[in-house]
Amino acid sequence: MKKIIIISIALFHSFLSLNAQWNVFLSAGISPESHPKTANLIVNRSTPLDAFLFNMPYRETQYFAGLNFHRELNDHFFTTIGTGYTQRKFQYTMSYITPRASDTYQELMFAEHQINVPVNIGARFDIIEITCGLRANMVVARTCELTNIPGFEDNEQFIQPGWQCGIQLHLGKVIAGLEYQSDFARLCSGMCVNGKSIELMQVPGQVVFGVQYSVTSSE
Repeated sequence: MKKIIIISIALFHSFLSLNAQWNVFLSAGISPESHPKTANLIVNRSTPLDAFLFNMPYRETQYFAGLNFHRELNDHFFTTIGTGYTQRKFQYTMSYITPRASDTYQELMFAEHQINVPVNIGARFDIIEITCGLRANMVVARTCELTNIPGFEDNEQFIQPGWQCGIQLHLGKVIAGLEYQSDFARLCSGMCVNGKSIELMQVPGQVVFGVQYSVTSSE
């Protein structure tokens, strides 16, 4: 947690030193829990006694907090760059195909603390704004119960690129709207069991309900 605070403070001071044309917004958001329904992955096919079904059926509610920096390009277009913190949690399941005396079915938690840096280009139509852009998700801490799987290996990715697009209402000092955020890589990218990839077909993504409040203005 100390690392998260230090990084956030450093980014905050860095952006406050930018040109006065940048407006600073406090931001907060929430993404409801989700229960995706996708096909199970069969792991350890070549060793039937160790074969199991693997999936990610549940993502917990995710909360966001941070700072956004807006700059007007002209009357209709603007750009933003932000920094924020979030924690995301996935619940994975593994179920051995051949029943065992114990632990035939297991639920495994995977959690990441992230610093997000999104960069957007936006277009304004009266009070309606449409934004799209790219993001970097920097992992500062991780809890991974997948290490309980025999033969598990993880090529950890501490910088995860992604993208986002959204629509929002700009009401004076308040901006409120919806944004869809997604990674480029699939779930469990870089993870293996006994040398075989356990990458799932799902790509991490969520709808975020967000609010921003202006704390400075150059208008």
